[in-house]
Order: sequence, then C-alpha cells, then structure tokens
Amino acid sequence: MKASPRANSYKVGYQVTAIIGITVAQPAKAKFTKVLEGIAEVLECYHVTGADSYLMKLVAKDVAHLEQLIGRIYLYGETRTSIVMSTTIAPRPLLKPAAPQPNRSRRPSSLP
Repeated sequence: MKASPRANSYKVGYQVTAIIGITVAQPAKAKFTKVLEGIAEVLECYHVTGADSYLMKLVAKDVAHLEQLIGRIYLYGETRTSIVMSTTIAPRPLLKPAAPQPNRSRRPSSLP
C-alpha cells in the first residue's frame, strides 16, 4: 500500500514522529543528502542556518526503530532528536500573500 505524505502515520504503522537536527561537515554534505534520499522514513529535510546544518522530520515504527534510523545518519555528525508528543498546528494549505497596502504617510505626532 502506497501512502501519501499527508497520510496519518499511525494508520500506516508508524507510532513515533521525530525532528532531528544534525551538524554535518561541509565535505560530507553531498554524501549525507544521498543517504537521506534512501531512507523512506525521512519525510522532510531542510538545509538551515544556525547550530544545525539540517533539520529533518521522520517517522519510525517505535523507539527501537528510531534508534536504528539515527544509527544510519549519526556517522555524518552530531544529532539532536526531539520526539513529537502531539501536533499543535497540522499541515495546512498555503494561501497567497495579501496584496501590499498603499503607503499612507502620516504626519508625525508633535512632541509635548
């Protein structure tokens, strides 16, 4: 059964969702992203600024499976893992940005 990325992960057998940050040295980044492409449980991955090089969202059948998945990537750098307890804001459709409002210049208020 092929599931869409938006399918409920519990319904397809994944009980754990995690967000993982990893710091990867520049020479290993291309190889690291190739490895991630081969891990179906990695749902999203972002190249980011800050302490981490990448942030990814992945699913696992259980904590032992999560540990196995982390074992496939931690060779590329230090990982930080957060297990998702619940979803506060579910994925939602992206709306077109509102048109800019005309610039209405205001006279500065006079100082007392």
